[in-house]
Amino acid sequence: TTQSAQLDARLAALKSLQEKVESQGKVQPWLAKHELEKLPKLWQKVQIENGWQTALESILRERTSALEMSNLEWAKAFFNDAPPAKLALYAPQVIAPVAMVEGLKPLLSLLQLNDAGVRSVMQDWLHNVYIAPDAPTAFAERAKLPAGACFITKEGHLISANSVRFYAADSEQDGVLARQQEIENITKQARAQHLLADEGKTRAVRAEAVLSQATQALQELRVRVAGLTQAVHGLQIEYMKLAEVQER
Repeated sequence: TTQSAQLDARLAALKSLQEKVESQGKVQPWLAKHELEKLPKLWQKVQIENGWQTALESILRERTSALEMSNLEWAKAFFNDAPPAKLALYAPQVIAPVAMVEGLKPLLSLLQLNDAGVRSVMQDWLHNVYIAPDAPTAFAERAKLPAGACFITKEGHLISANSVRFYAADSEQDGVLARQQEIENITKQARAQHLLADEGKTRAVRAEAVLSQATQALQELRVRVAGLTQAVHGLQIEYMKLAEVQER
């Protein structure tokens, strides 16, 4: 169907862009050299409430594409051959949850995570980051912020007690979270559309089979009707002959 084709085209374009972003970074040859290019990336494991992807990337920056290592001690060896671009590594480990601040909603609460280790990493990185629906609200409620904390808006702008930091996308690498979540959503929609299309094809095949059977039955009935009509015609002629004989 047209909708399925559009979804497939959009999905292919998004996947192509994601692959391009991953393969063209300055750090890619360095990762290949140290056999790190196949390590899972953080953005592959993190989902956030729709509309807040930019805010999360604004806070994480290069940590959005952080590579997961089972043992962070291995990173010591890389300081003698540091990567040529910004790079973050992390090792998931479970830590105690942070106490909530009354009247403030942490950015962490918007994350959708099933991995306890990754949640602990995000808890560390997003500590003291709270959401604000807009900049005026953030300015009005700055007095509620604990020391070192800040508000973040959906657009990625940061407002703290004594500073403002405006966010702007730097490159194609920005937006990776939003693209990934769109890829997952479109994949689900495309799968549903394909299932509907397959179901429609199955119904069409069944309908064609029923139509074929009906057409065959109709043809047989037409042959029978033709035979009966011919028999009636023969009987009519025979009747006329007998009537003529009787009249004589």
